[in-house]
Amino acid sequence: MSNQPYSAEGIIDIEEPSFPKKITDLDSRHSKGNLDSDYTLNFEEFGNQEIFWMYNFHTSTNYEINATLLAVGTWCYIYVDNDTIEQDGIEGWIDDCEFYREEFDSTIYPKAVEFAGHPDGNTGDVDGDPHVTILFSQITGATGYYAFVHDMTIHYYSNRREMIFIDPRIDLFEVMITIPHEFNHLIWGNNEAEEAIFLVEGGAEYATYYTGYLMNDSYLIAGQDYNLTDFEYYFRIHPEVSLLCFDRDNDDVRIHYANSYMFYFYFAEKYGLAAAQELIHTEEDGIQAIELVLSNHGYDVSFNDVYLDWITACTLDLEGVYNNLYSLNNANFKISAVTEVLDTRLSETDVLYEYYGFQVKKLLTPTDEFTLQITSPRDQYGLGIVVAIYDKNGWNITQNLVFEENDLINYYCSGDEIEYAYVLTSLMKESPNAPIVSYPAPTDNLNFTITEGHIIPATPTEKSLYYFAFSTLFGIIVCSIIYRHKKVNRVGKNF
Repeated sequence: MSNQPYSAEGIIDIEEPSFPKKITDLDSRHSKGNLDSDYTLNFEEFGNQEIFWMYNFHTSTNYEINATLLAVGTWCYIYVDNDTIEQDGIEGWIDDCEFYREEFDSTIYPKAVEFAGHPDGNTGDVDGDPHVTILFSQITGATGYYAFVHDMTIHYYSNRREMIFIDPRIDLFEVMITIPHEFNHLIWGNNEAEEAIFLVEGGAEYATYYTGYLMNDSYLIAGQDYNLTDFEYYFRIHPEVSLLCFDRDNDDVRIHYANSYMFYFYFAEKYGLAAAQELIHTEEDGIQAIELVLSNHGYDVSFNDVYLDWITACTLDLEGVYNNLYSLNNANFKISAVTEVLDTRLSETDVLYEYYGFQVKKLLTPTDEFTLQITSPRDQYGLGIVVAIYDKNGWNITQNLVFEENDLINYYCSGDEIEYAYVLTSLMKESPNAPIVSYPAPTDNLNFTITEGHIIPATPTEKSLYYFAFSTLFGIIVCSIIYRHKKVNRVGKNF
């Protein structure tokens, strides 16, 4: 294996492009299985030929492709696989790569580093070259990806360089939001090897916002909602899907990307950009990382507090009350999957709840007193309940995480000339955790009822007295019937 840039017959000439159909004489460090940990790259020039490992997400296999360097920037190398160049033509790809180079150097790299930190992070520079490689090659099962294996010096399938992969078949908008997303994964992966998926993906989507490609004045998204990704619609209509459990196999992953982004967006907006940045460099993972960062920045709140505030903000987006705690000041977003209740009577059976997903009810003409009756969740789970009442005094919002030893939770609500009310419910835990791998969310089927008035459940003692009184009375009645029956029989015999 040579440490020099690879070359090939038919080197590309800008003035008169030519391209070999297949490059077969390259010295591949992969197929020869060289695991030299001292391997470094020299700075590469336009036309350089490389062989890269890629990954097929459907078959879970690695394979090699040949690629050509078509643009060299201050901070990036942009390669395109040779089959794609042959199929589409080289002139167009040179123009595209030069555009991507300018965007990466002038906007994506400086803003991404400003937000998340240096791509070398704690792991260092794997190849001694400050350039990030962006490879355009068809991907099976994704539009783009980053894999930490390529930052490793000793691994058979490592390309041994800081790099990300982009599918060449996606359009300009998708390319420009995918590059900062995957680049953030690279930065985060080099600063912290493991993290809960909802934070990693939420942070990567936030990085796209931070670089400016989701702003409403961006040339990419004229007419799109302010500061939102193109996945937000799926979260609007599916708030019941878990925030914490990123289930790539069974769910529409667009929902997970969207709710993860909106949580990260809310967290940065309410608790500060510095707190959102610190999550990338905190050794603790998931919920523990969030609570540690909040504590470090002087906030005495738990993750559950933040979660209930967030789902309230996503449902109501209330500005000007409660110090804007229940609003998204810089995004136009509200949940649209809301069950409307015309009066204060509703009964639902076997409603499926996902762990840290939520259900929304809107009472359009409620009475001033009503009671929620909900099946108690199983095992160690509780029910997060948010009731937001708008009456003649304005908004009144209460939030609780309820654990009930009995089979039924009774939750009393009241107001003064209530105009309407929202009820949010979520399956939660007192000490939640979030997986770092794709994992299906725990679920439970609960019955949900709204009833007029104040229903006061009997205490265990009252229930015991009731059952004792009832059984005693029942016994007296039975004995009386038996006695009368015997008496009648005796009288009959005398006749």
